[in-house]
Amino acid sequence: MKKEACTTHLSATKTELSVEKLRTYPGFETLSNSDALIHIDAIKKLARVLYSAYQYDQQKNNKPSQ
Repeated sequence: MKKEACTTHLSATKTELSVEKLRTYPGFETLSNSDALIHIDAIKKLARVLYSAYQYDQQKNNKPSQ
């Protein structure tokens, strides 16, 4: 999966998660900048994994039965 294709499509409708935005969620208010960036990176990686799994499932379900 191309990262650029995924993030470009999402960026058109949503803004990217920032340290300031992350701190607005309960439990993240007191994170340091470096810890917040680590959390943001983990969230982005999880999103890519979930999106890839979703695409795989969609392709699998759209194939004709053999």
